[in-house]
Amino acid sequence: MSFGASRSKSRARSLERSRPRFRIGWLGLIVATLLLPSVADAGLRPAGASRETVSRAATHPISKMAGTFFVSRGRVSVRLRLYVEDLYLFHESVEPDEQDRLYADSLLPAAEAHKQFLLDKIRILDIDGRPIPGRVIDMTPLDIPAEGWGTDELMQHTIDYDLEFELASPPEFLTIVQDVVDENFVFPSELEMLLRQEGHDSVDAKILRPSEPYTARFVWDRPPLDADASREEFEQLLEQDREELLGITTYDAIYSFFYITRLEARHEILIPLATLATVVQIPHADPNQLTIAEQDPARELIRQYFLGGNPVMIDGVEVPPIVDRIDFYGLDLKDFAQRAEPRDVSLASGRVGVILRYPAKQEPSTVALTWTQFNSTIRKVTTVVFAMDETLKFEFSRFRTENTFAWTNPDPELSPRGVLPIPVGLPEPPRWSIWGAIAAVVLLIVAAGLRSMGLATAAAWICWATFGIAAGTAAVPEGWRTIPGASPAAIPVGDRQAVVRGLVGNVYRAFDYADEEPIYDALSQTAEGDLLTELYLEVRRGLTVQDQGGAVATVQKVEFVSLDAADGIELPGGIAAAESPGFVARGTWNVTGTIEHWGHIHQRVNQYDGVFVVKATDQGWRLSALELTDERRLENRRTLRRF
Repeated sequence: MSFGASRSKSRARSLERSRPRFRIGWLGLIVATLLLPSVADAGLRPAGASRETVSRAATHPISKMAGTFFVSRGRVSVRLRLYVEDLYLFHESVEPDEQDRLYADSLLPAAEAHKQFLLDKIRILDIDGRPIPGRVIDMTPLDIPAEGWGTDELMQHTIDYDLEFELASPPEFLTIVQDVVDENFVFPSELEMLLRQEGHDSVDAKILRPSEPYTARFVWDRPPLDADASREEFEQLLEQDREELLGITTYDAIYSFFYITRLEARHEILIPLATLATVVQIPHADPNQLTIAEQDPARELIRQYFLGGNPVMIDGVEVPPIVDRIDFYGLDLKDFAQRAEPRDVSLASGRVGVILRYPAKQEPSTVALTWTQFNSTIRKVTTVVFAMDETLKFEFSRFRTENTFAWTNPDPELSPRGVLPIPVGLPEPPRWSIWGAIAAVVLLIVAAGLRSMGLATAAAWICWATFGIAAGTAAVPEGWRTIPGASPAAIPVGDRQAVVRGLVGNVYRAFDYADEEPIYDALSQTAEGDLLTELYLEVRRGLTVQDQGGAVATVQKVEFVSLDAADGIELPGGIAAAESPGFVARGTWNVTGTIEHWGHIHQRVNQYDGVFVVKATDQGWRLSALELTDERRLENRRTLRRF
């Protein structure tokens, strides 16, 4: 903070002492003075504020402080510098005389009392949001002349306070809160903070205002960069932090991620609880914590808030959101795709994760998101958009007249997406032609007669004619009949493999849908009977990632490693044999699934071994049985989106 710049304004402020207390214009002042002598009491001061309190607020509209916070492994050392005028603003015992002058007999006791005031109003919180006890270890003495200081001179003098906060261990996180306001919240304040960590040359600079906490992270097991470190080394350090924190590197900002997928749009919002509390009145008994018992009622208030704004349009139609989840997070959780364990969270440093889903009946052609929920704290929101294969950024701002992000699908798949049945295409069974057989019999009888008469050559020609006439009559379709008792023609192994691949692909494609009913409808094109429910439960179990809060992975790829569909495959016990023309197959296949939340992707590859029993129905090929014989994890990795 530049104290010289503030001092240069002191004369202007001192001139204000002789002007009216309320800036309502000269004409308004005359009317108020002559006709409405109690106008200040009627409505120009906050409820509960005295006339003297409002008068003090008018003399100086804001309290300004500067503070240096030095964080070591065992303590936080703080030096605060403030104007002596704060003693007048915040302590009713400091009363000027008739000449508007203040003396040591009131200012010195106020300076002592201000020690506890600062300890109460400037708090340092641990990772759980609990205040760390502090103490004032020193204060610069005030050298007040016998003639005192005029109220218009107070901005020319400063006073320093040294505070100390003992730490039990080197902190990973600290949250700094300043609520330097009087009991009536008349006097706003600003704390220009410089934050340094032991052993590091870098300084964090931040202006703290009431109810706007600042959280900092400290790394103690990594050496700081040298003063002459290159740009590349600095970028590597930032990338290391980004990887460790999964891209969520700021604790007092709103993160907004908007996903556009084949069957839905999804808006994920990570918002500081302190910011959310400025727009949603969340009841809480503890001034520092939101307890587990208080979180469920808070969820309902938060749900109603987000249902009431930020509309989404898909293909020109506003889609009501489905609130998928509302979770409360502490500072120690880095992977927000995980469901946090129930715990009390800090009102100053806690965060809330909100996921809103907007279902689509088919792949969207156009999607639009409008941000409408601004206030004095939520002034700008940068949203990262992941639209199919595109990554975009859009800034919403209360200072813009148009706050709509619009996206057009460059190549929409307009046909309804779903699972299509696999038709049964069987080889033709052995058949014979009635007309061909009759012609052959008649001609062969004639040929035999001619031969008996010694006409061998003529008989030979008749035999050759028999083949030609039989072939010609076989072309008449009405004359063909299936041979009684003949077995159906065998289905080629390649065709069997294609059927199994199609059925297994359909099973996983059904889980493109998010809700149970459309998943069951899609699965009914692949299986029937008890297997339908078994498939739903088994596949959903395989796609559910427990360490990601029970989220269901999206299947990206199904690939067979081996597939045997030849005859003679042994069936596991309890599995009925395939009915003709059905068949049995045995295979090994890999399923690649991903879960994407909050700008990062979890990818898993599972491998399965199993035996399939396939049957033919009037509606197409169906699985009548599936026995999984083995399951193993091949890959589990996490990657960050670049944005």
